Amino acid sequence: MKFISTLSVSLFYINVVLASKPTLVVFGDEWVSSGNSNISGSTISINDGRASNGPVWSEYAGLYSGYDVINFAFPGAVSNSTFIKNCVDTNLTAPSLYDQIEAFTVNFGGKFKSSSIKNDAVIISVGLNDVIQLQNIVIKSPLKFTGYLLKSVNSIVEGVKKMKSIGYNNFIVSNLPQISRIPYFSGMNAISKLSVDLATSAVNAGLLASLKLLKASDKSYGKFYVLDNYEFANSMISGSKLLSSVGITKTGSSCFNTKTGKNDLATCSDPRKFYFYDAVNPTSMVHSFYGAMASEFLSGKNFVFNSDFVSGIIRKYKISGIYTKNSTNSYIDKNITDEIADIETSFSEALDKINEIVSKKNSL
Repeated sequence: MKFISTLSVSLFYINVVLASKPTLVVFGDEWVSSGNSNISGSTISINDGRASNGPVWSEYAGLYSGYDVINFAFPGAVSNSTFIKNCVDTNLTAPSLYDQIEAFTVNFGGKFKSSSIKNDAVIISVGLNDVIQLQNIVIKSPLKFTGYLLKSVNSIVEGVKKMKSIGYNNFIVSNLPQISRIPYFSGMNAISKLSVDLATSAVNAGLLASLKLLKASDKSYGKFYVLDNYEFANSMISGSKLLSSVGITKTGSSCFNTKTGKNDLATCSDPRKFYFYDAVNPTSMVHSFYGAMASEFLSGKNFVFNSDFVSGIIRKYKISGIYTKNSTNSYIDKNITDEIADIETSFSEALDKINEIVSKKNSL
């Protein structure tokens, strides 16, 4: 089979033995949020608060790998609200990555035995909302894009260090997607798209280098995986035969009409055909691919992203079976959403059950 392209999966780890029912602790934006708040002002038909028609990739990662999930991510989150507000006059209501991690450390820091969380992993996915908030500053200037967004990278690295300080050693971090392929930015001209993509690649390289340096400076870190969001979209959309094999045939537009700045429900007759659900967010099936890659990492497998690998995870994780023919439950197989509901704890639930969660973890 012809390779789509070789994806330089950023996988560097030390081997650990997985205990039963470890936990994924999730921070970031709507790409990983299970719906900790209603998406402000949205008329989109969302799935239980998610910015998609079903589960997002952090949830699929938990489902596929046998992990529980504690989800502190919020739709609309930026890396650091203070940083963004110092740059632009904007109203930010969602807790930022900084706020989310601070809330977790205040409520859970120092309460877990090191042995009880040694196989847990932290997921961090943030940055696209930084680009959206700063677009009038950074989109037309690659140098400004790189300069400003590297500050977002600093927030991610500081978040990793903060979680390390309370005992977490394993991390899955998603980098920035390929901006030019996102419907929200479809109005850019070809030169602007090329410039922004080059700048995004530079920011992503900075993230990878920063995390490698962090790991090299402290040998007590466990496994690191940079989920290469940019190259996934670039490879999968370019090699759309694999997407079409699972029913995704529309990769250049979103399920909802975004060109007018409104979400026209009449344009979304069937989200199963689409790569993008709305202006910035993938459909649930696309999320399942990310979840499968995270699961492969969590199981300790070193892999190269090519067509054979993608075909393999489609079969292994039965990705073609995520959707049903029934529009009930947003076309998602109810068994999947029921199983995810059983393993996931939301932000508010976690704060209500701190003692229960700590006691359960420490009893392992």
